[in-house]
Amino acid sequence: FEYRGGYYALAQNLGGSLDFSGASSRSAYYNRDRFVFPNSVYEDPTTHEWVENTDVTVADGGAGFWSMGTYNRNVYRNYVYAADYWKWREIALTYQLPRTLISKIPGVAGVAISLQARNLFLWASKSNEYTDPDYSSNSRVEDNATGVSTLGQTPPTRTFGGTISFTF
Repeated sequence: FEYRGGYYALAQNLGGSLDFSGASSRSAYYNRDRFVFPNSVYEDPTTHEWVENTDVTVADGGAGFWSMGTYNRNVYRNYVYAADYWKWREIALTYQLPRTLISKIPGVAGVAISLQARNLFLWASKSNEYTDPDYSSNSRVEDNATGVSTLGQTPPTRTFGGTISFTF
């Protein structure tokens, strides 16, 4: 098992592309209808004071908003997430068959059966809607831990394997 915590990751390219295509969970938050932009304010025309926006909605809650770079996709903060996680990274089990089972097989002194698995489970923060924070599409090895995910990377994979070993 592995735990990593206390840092953030950025999925701007990945999240922005999913928003642009309407495939992200963010683009469905408001049922693709007009909505009040969270934490927004406006200037009251009579008092000229800034007041909390509780009723002025965006012009379009569909493709007109989510694909827009100015208000959504180019705002990196929209795609920053807590990269904390617990991961069951690997397990390897080996069982030696008892000598009583293999004693009748000529020339065989031992038999071992092994099972291996990697990337079994990932428990990520609620704000992570994208991917395993360890995966990156950066080509330079020294950049691999920058915490930037894009569409250019392959998704994390879960692998299983097995081995039967004979000792003669």
